[in-house]
Amino acid sequence: MSDESLLERYTDIAELISTIFRPFVETLVVDHRGDAPVVRSIFNNVITGRKPGHTTSDIGILRHEGKIPDKFFNYKNTGPKNEPLKSSGLAIRNEAGDLIGVLAVHLSLSAFEEFSTLLTILMDRAENLSMKENFFFKESETDLRQKIKEVLIHFHLHSKKLSKQEKSKVVEKLIEQGALKQKGAITILASELGVSRQWVYMYLKKLK
Repeated sequence: MSDESLLERYTDIAELISTIFRPFVETLVVDHRGDAPVVRSIFNNVITGRKPGHTTSDIGILRHEGKIPDKFFNYKNTGPKNEPLKSSGLAIRNEAGDLIGVLAVHLSLSAFEEFSTLLTILMDRAENLSMKENFFFKESETDLRQKIKEVLIHFHLHSKKLSKQEKSKVVEKLIEQGALKQKGAITILASELGVSRQWVYMYLKKLK
């Protein structure tokens, strides 16, 4: 099967899933054949508001670089309007094993919040990813914020649940990468880690 035919097949699957679970589920197929992955097709796009041709999210960029598993499911996510989501993704590879696309599914939990039993079941599902997905990565995410997220993924950490030791580990890794030399780096780092600028300065001073 050609790459184009394979992507068309997954597009049909995405449309089927969206139609069955509309309006609670958004599905999309992202084309990874070029230098920059873009949304090829999207169904019930009221959840993220994206359209065909949009650049992919920060998670999509990491997948394109081989830093995200081929398959992940039901991880806690947040939409552009701060609504709770459960998101899943499946890499689409051709016969040669090359990444040519991704099938992504976003389930909005807003309509189910009053059904505590169902919500508990969904929240208890296994996860292998813990980060907030930025659906407009190219337009809004700075290089430093992206590097911080990559470090968190590397250490399997979540920025809102870091111990003092884990925060220190993240800072040391960023220093090693030379990521804290740009203007405003301390402010951005403090915001991402949920600490004060004074804490960052004190820790940097301690390392000298």
